[in-house]
Amino acid sequence: MGVKQLKKLLTKYAPSSITLRDIEYYKGKKFAIDANLFMYRFYYNHGNYIDGFTNQVFYFLKNNIIPVYIFDGKPPAEKTRVLKERTEKKKKVYEQIENILEKNDLSIIQKDENISEILQDEELLNELLNKLEPKQKEVFKKIEELQKQLIYISKDDIEKTKELLNYLGVPVIQAYSEADPLCSYLCKNGLVDAVVSEDMDILASGSSLLLRQGDGRNKQIEEYNLSIILNEMKFTMNQFIDLCILCGCDYCDTIKNVGPISAYNFIKEYGYIENVLEIKCNNGGKYKIPNDFNYGKARDLFLNYEPKTNDFETFTIKKYNIDGLENLFSKYTKFRPETIQKKFDFLKKYHGEEIETKSKYKTSKIEDFFGKKK
Repeated sequence: MGVKQLKKLLTKYAPSSITLRDIEYYKGKKFAIDANLFMYRFYYNHGNYIDGFTNQVFYFLKNNIIPVYIFDGKPPAEKTRVLKERTEKKKKVYEQIENILEKNDLSIIQKDENISEILQDEELLNELLNKLEPKQKEVFKKIEELQKQLIYISKDDIEKTKELLNYLGVPVIQAYSEADPLCSYLCKNGLVDAVVSEDMDILASGSSLLLRQGDGRNKQIEEYNLSIILNEMKFTMNQFIDLCILCGCDYCDTIKNVGPISAYNFIKEYGYIENVLEIKCNNGGKYKIPNDFNYGKARDLFLNYEPKTNDFETFTIKKYNIDGLENLFSKYTKFRPETIQKKFDFLKKYHGEEIETKSKYKTSKIEDFFGKKK
């Protein structure tokens, strides 16, 4: 979830709150990470979440950063509207794909073949593309782009990811509700130093630092500092939350024709949403209050989140499980064997162990060990 166009507002009204920093700046820190968000990102960008999380973990460990992965639980009832909208959007994407298939000849794809599986299997995808005519390839690429909007994360995917992270020895927490507020809670209470996410409402939940572009591919991290935001905007935390609600969040509907700049100006002039509604919406005002504008509940969800337990252990990196990692990598990774060996060598070095000079991953029996990738 996020806050619509919040970055645009911060760039305009609190530019000093956004800083690009090299990842090395955060050495010795602990980060809470929205795991489900990155599952979708890794699937979307690579079609493989095992590789994505592995790279991200090593990215942090190499910089002496402890990642703490938080997984979503049950979403709050206030998010029902947004979830329904997402479902409707996916239905429209399915319809677009069906229309493309009806209007174009892709008969080379058998009716019983699963396009999703083909798109996620590099070998199958290349095999299919080699059979297609140029025009068919163009059509298939359109389908491929649309298919990315239909990513579905199964319970099995989540369990495999947790398994991987446990094998790597990094902390994993299952939230009873969404991961975002728990990430922010850990940061607010000094249990971690920052939250790594792409969702801007982490700031509305009170996280002192939000770090974006932390998927493991970038040398620099985009840092958002909440105290600087409040200082430069001259807002209280409650006013900042009201600004985020007016901009548009997942917990309630938005007021039509109120964009981010209007939202900022309204809070600046009138202080709080109640005053905005009284002056701008009631008594013949210009704007109409939507039926599902339960801003009070949204405000409460941002401001007063409490986890079901606050008995969190000190987050540390535990011993890795080499057998478990070998089993997962042999089935699901696209890493080259020598890349896997380098990662294992790093883990041994990280834990102060001696690195073996001879490795089974550098032999000619690679295929015997790995078998066919799924």
